[in-house]
Amino acid sequence: MRGHGAGMEPAAGAVLRDGAWEWHPRTRHAVLRLTRSAYTADYEWCADGEPCKSLSALIASDGGVTELRACPIGDTAP
Repeated sequence: MRGHGAGMEPAAGAVLRDGAWEWHPRTRHAVLRLTRSAYTADYEWCADGEPCKSLSALIASDGGVTELRACPIGDTAP
């Protein structure tokens, strides 16, 4: 997590590494729902070995909720 606001404080046990909070939850979730708006900064997508980029550079937002899901093992991105 890079930056935070009210209700988005880093979780207990989070570590600040290279300017971003890193935390590994104890439970796994099938879906991560991100509420996006034209009135706030977009989320950033960061992957190992690549520069971070705005989520809107990867997928457009309609101002609603974007759902992220893990790909099945063996699948690759198009």
